[in-house]
Amino acid sequence: ESFTLSPVRFDRNLATAGKDNARQETKPSVIFIYPKYCKTVADRSWVDAVVIDGDTEYTVDKVIPVHHPLTNKIFCFEVEVI
Repeated sequence: ESFTLSPVRFDRNLATAGKDNARQETKPSVIFIYPKYCKTVADRSWVDAVVIDGDTEYTVDKVIPVHHPLTNKIFCFEVEVI
C-alpha cells in the first residue's frame, strides 16, 4: 500500500566506486522523519520497501530510531535508502 511522507528531510547523495568503464554509481541517501511534524512511524517492516522521489526509485536499506538524549523519546527516524 503506497502513501506519502510529508514533511520530511531528504538528504540525497551520489557515490561512485571504480574508475573509467568499471565505475559503479550508488545513491546512498537518508530520509529524516520527525514525529513532531510527520505522524508516520517507521519500523523494520520498511526494509526493502520502494521509495519514489520524482523519477528516482530508492530501496529502504535500514531504519534507525533516534532518541532524544534527555527524554528518551523518539526524536526522529533515519531511513537509509539506496
